[in-house]
Amino acid sequence: MLRAVYRDETHRLLVVLPDAAHRIPPGDCTAPLLIDEVSGAVRQVTPGEAAQWMRQMELSGAVKGTCP
Repeated sequence: MLRAVYRDETHRLLVVLPDAAHRIPPGDCTAPLLIDEVSGAVRQVTPGEAAQWMRQMELSGAVKGTCP
């Protein structure tokens, strides 16, 4: 799986994306996280909310990752 960071002027979004060899496992390890750049507050968002944010943001980077 890939761990990707999307960003705009006020937020960062950390999401997990499937790669060619792995599906996304269920659980908190893969939950999308929205980070407020000003306050540093982090909150878990639903996959639907994450998809909406991703349409408004720019992909900043991605790395291969795993869940513990």
